[in-house]
Amino acid sequence: MQSKHLYLVIIALVAVVLFQRTGCTYIPAEASKPIIDTFINIVEVHDTIKGKPVFIKAKRDTLWRDSLIFQPDTNYANLLKQYIALGDSHFAKNIYKTSYELDSFGTASVVDTVSANKLTGRLISYNLNIPTKTITVTKTAPPVKQLYIGGGLYGNPLTVIKSVNLGVLYKDKQDRIFVASVGFDGQPIYGFQSYWKVKLK
Repeated sequence: MQSKHLYLVIIALVAVVLFQRTGCTYIPAEASKPIIDTFINIVEVHDTIKGKPVFIKAKRDTLWRDSLIFQPDTNYANLLKQYIALGDSHFAKNIYKTSYELDSFGTASVVDTVSANKLTGRLISYNLNIPTKTITVTKTAPPVKQLYIGGGLYGNPLTVIKSVNLGVLYKDKQDRIFVASVGFDGQPIYGFQSYWKVKLK
């Protein structure tokens, strides 16, 4: 009768091992894996800003009157040509562009429009590439409940298989472990164990 019980326990233990290998036991693998969060900050700026110049003050210069270039011709036809040329030059729109290198961040350009001796428009364009910055934060995985099932064979030099046992191990979120087992050692036996995690410095 005892041999019959022993064989039944051995068969049950083999079944448990087979179930374990086929994935029937719930063991969350993510319990021991860290959680890695990656934050990527990319700043790319491509923009154009229109500006409206504001008049502050004027500084008059009369030295041009003494220049031979601007002396009025005594001939009317030539005087008319001088007048038209001076007017065309004065009211023409002159556009100036100034470019700036902003170290390794990119470039900026300033476009000014001058007409009738006035700054009539300003346009600023910039093309910036701010270096990307990646911050990786590694977090500890949150604790989870874990359940294990298994068993063991025990023997000695005189008896190859002295006893057999089956057990269930449960681990809670506080890292406490509880074990319940049943087995056969000539007669049915059972047991219960519990363990607590000890923090070491």
